[in-house]
Amino acid sequence: MQIAVLMSTYNGSNFIREQIDSIINQENVEVSLYIRDDGSTDGTIHILEEYQKQFEFVHYIRGKNLGPALSFLELIQMDIEAEYYALSDQDDIWLPDKLASAIEKLKYYNEPAMYYSALQLIDQNGTLLKDGQIIPDEINQHNVLYGFFVTGCTVVYNCMLADVLRKYKPKEFYMHDAWIACVAVFTGKTVLDKTAHIMYRQHANNVVGMKKKRKLRKKIDDFFRKNAHRHENLACNLLQGYAQYLEYNQKTELELMSCYRKSVKNWLALYTCSTVNKLPANLKKSCKRMIVFRTF
Repeated sequence: MQIAVLMSTYNGSNFIREQIDSIINQENVEVSLYIRDDGSTDGTIHILEEYQKQFEFVHYIRGKNLGPALSFLELIQMDIEAEYYALSDQDDIWLPDKLASAIEKLKYYNEPAMYYSALQLIDQNGTLLKDGQIIPDEINQHNVLYGFFVTGCTVVYNCMLADVLRKYKPKEFYMHDAWIACVAVFTGKTVLDKTAHIMYRQHANNVVGMKKKRKLRKKIDDFFRKNAHRHENLACNLLQGYAQYLEYNQKTELELMSCYRKSVKNWLALYTCSTVNKLPANLKKSCKRMIVFRTF
């Protein structure tokens, strides 16, 4: 199976060799590695040049510093032909079966589909952290807009979802993995693998990490108190880019999310809508509490 691995790098010389080696050593797949360097100032470029000369399936380009989300978006939007696509950080270690395990689950879907998985935390020296197994929540249209996260380095998606993602470039969004997850949920399917096939490195220079697990209530609190505009923009982008894929109830709920702070009528509609009421009981209580106290 052909799979394109998309990696964004930035000053990653400390760990990047281990990660690239673990990608090269993936079993039972035909890998091509596409790297966009996001303006590194350390020795990362020299390492990338070395790998590109040694392996014909390793390709890299140099870009200006955009930050991880926009850097990955550039890669996602590129016209790269493959059957499957995977996202890669620059500092993890993949187990040899990571990509093959993802493809095994995705191959049954004849529609846009995204795979994501559990992960095992390691420290900067590659040592497994005690109680470091992270199993994410299953995502669906009733929770993905409310801060339920997918860790991008576990994501693999098929060519049909790749085509959908290339149809529209979001005008504003938070992180690339959140965007891919939302597009997958609203236009196709998602599949969770509760087995970890990746060692996710935690160190001082992580852009986004899991140094401690956020409680579910805090996720919802953060959504309404700090990041409401981000999720409103996310809903707006989904409506603008993928209205033709949406069912009536999906479109209605996205419209509520995109404008619920504009009037009391919209606020009340979101408070009573199925997106909120189909959340688990503890999350629904927290979510409604935040809607009540949200300032217009």
